[in-house]
Amino acid sequence: MATESDVVDWVLEPFSAADSTRFLELKSDPIDEKHGKSAWHAFDTSIMELADDIAYGVHDFEDAISLKLVDCDDWRYIAEVIDPEWGKGVDLSDAEDVGRRLFAGTGGERKRSIGCLVNAFVVSIRIGEQSDFEHPLLNYQAELDPRATSLLERLKDVVIRKVIKTAQVQTLEYRGQQLIVELFEALQSDPLRLMKDNFRLLYSEAKDDPSRLRVICDYVAGMTDEYATRMFERLFVPRHGQFSDRF
Repeated sequence: MATESDVVDWVLEPFSAADSTRFLELKSDPIDEKHGKSAWHAFDTSIMELADDIAYGVHDFEDAISLKLVDCDDWRYIAEVIDPEWGKGVDLSDAEDVGRRLFAGTGGERKRSIGCLVNAFVVSIRIGEQSDFEHPLLNYQAELDPRATSLLERLKDVVIRKVIKTAQVQTLEYRGQQLIVELFEALQSDPLRLMKDNFRLLYSEAKDDPSRLRVICDYVAGMTDEYATRMFERLFVPRHGQFSDRF
């Protein structure tokens, strides 16, 4: 955010001017309702991104199995991209047996197979070097073996098609979006009445409209699903919410 430029300057202080300029480059510019994308990552960020990709890719697929939204045919489609040599080295050489344990085995067998998948990705991470920066914190990157990347992309593709894009999920997502929009508009209309004390203070101390809107954004962003639902009901649904409620 533009309001945090002083933090960015502080983070980039240890780096040369050339490194700082290059590190701020974008791979894609922001467009309507879509953020821009950074061209470069620091070493710790590359680790975090891989950890997120692996965790979400594998465990979303596990959830889809539990909900019976995917089946053995989906696993066969995923397993098509397993490179035999790579699979042998990461204990995924028998894809058919992995599929059996995922879909027909006991809960314990499924968990062990999910653990095998996570392990296969984790042990396929290497430290690479970009050679585009002077400072090693920017030059080194955690990288996933391309053969593992192919498998992870297949997992994510199945989850997107068979879970995320389904009407069951999209209707819930739409409802969540509407709830957040209405909460934000309500808070924006009278923030000093509706927000908690600590956020009221931050709002009062904000120096301009963008900073004040950021306080409201941070308040909404920090809500759990349950908290946001309870607050929405308290504001908009008759006979919901009492003075004695913990809020």
